[in-house]
Amino acid sequence: MSALMWIAVAVCGGAGACGRAWVDGVVTRHAAHQGAGTLTVNTLGCLLLGFITGFGAVSPALTLGFLGGFTTFSTAMLDIVERAGQRGFHWAILLVLQVLAPGLAYFLAQSLGALAAA
Repeated sequence: MSALMWIAVAVCGGAGACGRAWVDGVVTRHAAHQGAGTLTVNTLGCLLLGFITGFGAVSPALTLGFLGGFTTFSTAMLDIVERAGQRGFHWAILLVLQVLAPGLAYFLAQSLGALAAA
């Protein structure tokens, strides 16, 4: 990757992070439950990444930079789809479990903390 592309990725990553903060803030203010902002950002990021890659408009500044700063979840989903195409469905399943594992670990730790506090 050229020096100019590195700069573009960095600038677009900052813009994506700002976009995430804005969308998350707007949704959180109007949502009925906690986490709606993150869910919205991650879903929107995946939809945008799917749309962009579907049109073949893949650019590191846009995908790694903007969407990477907007949400790391969309980048993880792209990795899963690419690995499934390269190595097969079983690799995709393993990667999905890898993406879900931290969330499950958080849930278990939160539940154990609540039990310990009770």
